[in-house]
Amino acid sequence: DKFNWENFALKLCQNSNCKVINTVPHFIKFKNKNLDWAIKLYFPKDEHFYKEGNKLVADIVKNYINK
Repeated sequence: DKFNWENFALKLCQNSNCKVINTVPHFIKFKNKNLDWAIKLYFPKDEHFYKEGNKLVADIVKNYINK
């Protein structure tokens, strides 16, 4: 069994009556379209976002707010 951050966040907000901006499907879509997704999204040997990863999250949040 693997820990699932997506389900964890959804359950947490369900219990706390908050909203989740689920970025996971967007990252999966990016990964499927880009063979070099890891170096585009993350710093080397690090889980923190690089420029493209930050832009992806910012665009997702911006689109969510502008709905």
